[in-house]
Amino acid sequence: MTDLRSVIGRLEGLPVASRGAALDLLHQRGDEFGVYELSSAQRRLWFLCSLDEELPIYNVPYAFRLTGPIDEAALRHAVEALIRRHEMLRTIFFDIDGEPFYAVLPSIPTPWTVRGLPDDLGESLDAEARLPFDLRRGPLLRAGLLTDGADTHVFLFTLHHLICDGWSLAIMLRELGEAYRAAVQRQEPRLGPPPARFADAVRRQETNEAAELAELRRYWTDQLAGAPYLLPLPADRPRPAVESHEGAQEVFEWPLALREDVEGFSAQHRVTPFMTVLTAFEVLLHSYTGSEDLLVGVPVSGRGSLETEDLVGFFVNTVVLRVRPTGRMRFSALLDHVRDATLAAQAHQDYPFEALVESLGAPRSLNHHPLVQVCFVLLEKENELLRLPGVTCELVQGHTGTSKFDLTMSLIAVPTGLRGVVEYDNRLFDRETVRRMVSDLRAILTAAVAAPEREIGSLALSSHGGGR
Repeated sequence: MTDLRSVIGRLEGLPVASRGAALDLLHQRGDEFGVYELSSAQRRLWFLCSLDEELPIYNVPYAFRLTGPIDEAALRHAVEALIRRHEMLRTIFFDIDGEPFYAVLPSIPTPWTVRGLPDDLGESLDAEARLPFDLRRGPLLRAGLLTDGADTHVFLFTLHHLICDGWSLAIMLRELGEAYRAAVQRQEPRLGPPPARFADAVRRQETNEAAELAELRRYWTDQLAGAPYLLPLPADRPRPAVESHEGAQEVFEWPLALREDVEGFSAQHRVTPFMTVLTAFEVLLHSYTGSEDLLVGVPVSGRGSLETEDLVGFFVNTVVLRVRPTGRMRFSALLDHVRDATLAAQAHQDYPFEALVESLGAPRSLNHHPLVQVCFVLLEKENELLRLPGVTCELVQGHTGTSKFDLTMSLIAVPTGLRGVVEYDNRLFDRETVRRMVSDLRAILTAAVAAPEREIGSLALSSHGGGR
């Protein structure tokens, strides 16, 4: 491990005249040394991270309140089992003249700490979420336990986005629970066969996708031709000249009755709950902006092959949904439009977002995200689950104090209804404004599933506040 890090250090410090040869060597024989080129998704994220390495915008913080007796040694052992199993948890990143690579270390010191429970848990969770990672030194995950020494604890698990995504978290939490169970019972964990190497899986997937890139490019450039690249969403303050990514989050929960109404309505109309709630969100954006041409970003898994299904790593891509609502359009008609746009985007989801920005010639600006400034997420099944035998686990994550977009609306189906989080740029929006958006969205959604033949203009007017 030390040798590989020292080699990387020497590579980064090479004289300018020698760097070309070093780059050629890494491109041709890097695999022999455990050094690999980044995937297209990782390259996009690496570039964004390099703009401000101290900004924790791509930290992925998770924390779980554990109630019951916990075996601290077994939990640490489970974390170590994950690190051994998934090579991306042992990676560091470096570049030579701006050309990025990652190196897989054979082992890393266990990033594990145990501390007492703080008086202000929320403040401690936020502080943990905002602690930056050193991409060049690693490790790119932190784990540990806050405990009262009895039956109340908080398990901390924070990673950098370059080594994981939401799909990865579901894998790791499932395997962490199994590895903990096995450690407590002095058994071997039932984790299945070792996953494929990340580099090999990415290489095969990108090779398969390469043949379709020209067709994908044509689809997306046609689909987004003439689209507005800046959403005129009214804000509480003027947009700063330079995007700071400062942000906050608003957490909310809607009742089980509304979730069941949405699910029943969706089944009746042969759409998914995602499509139904997204349509209501489009109505909200239309009512706030007055625009009849809306672009909304939607994250997709980016996992186009079976071998990536149990692989920890960053694969996620962002697709752009273009929707054209008018005030006289009925909700049911807009729902059909959203369904068609969603299915088409899913069928063409493998075109990298950065390639799309380049292909469109979309203007770059320091004060807003290109193409889309608002994103929407809805998960129909809870994936942030940690299960440990004899212990109750409850998600209590902190926040990084950042926002990747102007606003991201995320919802997830939970046993009690729909749990939501709005991450927003707090230099643009006040918390009360975001709360009103959430209230208006709920009102629109409730009215729409009850009377889908209503015109969307009347749905917006009946919501609390009626727009801006």
